[in-house]
Amino acid sequence: MERFIELQSPFPSRMTTFRKAAILTALTFEQEVLARKLLGAVHAFNNGTEADINEGLLPFPEITITLFNEYTAEGSLDSSRAKYLLNTFTPGGDSAAQSLIEAWGATQSEIRRNDDDQQ
Repeated sequence: MERFIELQSPFPSRMTTFRKAAILTALTFEQEVLARKLLGAVHAFNNGTEADINEGLLPFPEITITLFNEYTAEGSLDSSRAKYLLNTFTPGGDSAAQSLIEAWGATQSEIRRNDDDQQ
């Protein structure tokens, strides 16, 4: 219930778009956190930053870690691979994963816009 209240907040967080997608794809709170963590690691890796998905309190399934390490060793984490990684721990298949990826992109875009406006 708290998640729904937060979405209706008069001062929504920057992650509201992503959180709505997570709710609509029926993610548990743990799956939502893991999806944010994974997409953040994919984003960091694609921007040249080393990403360790073993950090944090919520562990990924072993298959997610194995695939992430294989993909990063090959030097490629495109959206199709991100979808496959998301599908290792979220329900809803490719359409749900695509929705999460699109919401993540919109959220990151909003964060960048807000950061640019504050500078």
